[in-house]
Amino acid sequence: MSQVFSPTLFLLMATYGSVTAVRLDDVSDLYFGMAPQTAKAKATAGQLPVPAFRASQKSPYLIHLVDLAEYIDAQRQAAAERMQRLSVGGKTA
Repeated sequence: MSQVFSPTLFLLMATYGSVTAVRLDDVSDLYFGMAPQTAKAKATAGQLPVPAFRASQKSPYLIHLVDLAEYIDAQRQAAAERMQRLSVGGKTA
């Protein structure tokens, strides 16, 4: 886990307020492209791209903002690398 305070983390904190974790239901569609019920099932099976946890068995699943920020940044980096490979491979001299 990175200890760097990334711009992504800062913006997530601004978006979701002064919390360290957000409900999976609140971020599943936007960041994982899946309905809350699908995300909950994947969280139960340990199949989300970030760790999900509960404060108790009856609590909703939560995602720590640091984990979410690192996931977003990693997705951005992968997309930038893919774009770079495609643009280098597609150029003609």
